[in-house]
Amino acid sequence: MKNQFQTRAFGFARELAEKLNLEGSPLESGNGIEYKNYLNHTIFTIYSGNLDGANKNGVELAIGDFNIFEEYSIPQARTIDWIDNCVKEFAHPAKSKSPQKWKRLAIYNEKEFRKFSDGFYW
Repeated sequence: MKNQFQTRAFGFARELAEKLNLEGSPLESGNGIEYKNYLNHTIFTIYSGNLDGANKNGVELAIGDFNIFEEYSIPQARTIDWIDNCVKEFAHPAKSKSPQKWKRLAIYNEKEFRKFSDGFYW
């Protein structure tokens, strides 16, 4: 069951996805929503379940850096640097749990999520 922040974070993710013209679909596991572009490539996924222990009250976001390159022509290295800087400046580390080994970060509050969303506009 999601806590208050997690519920709001899913709303923030939906707002971000709308700005980016992405479609959301719930994961089969029920612990997140995957946001895809018109080519059906995942740009990011937000999770509230199966989180690292330290992140259990927040949300984790997995970022499809290669898919961002394909969609927005932003080099993967730039996206990876941006994600790493998010973790250094305001977000929290999270371990990748998928076979794709996408970069993943955790967010614990609305202020952090807003900084993340604002950063998505290179």
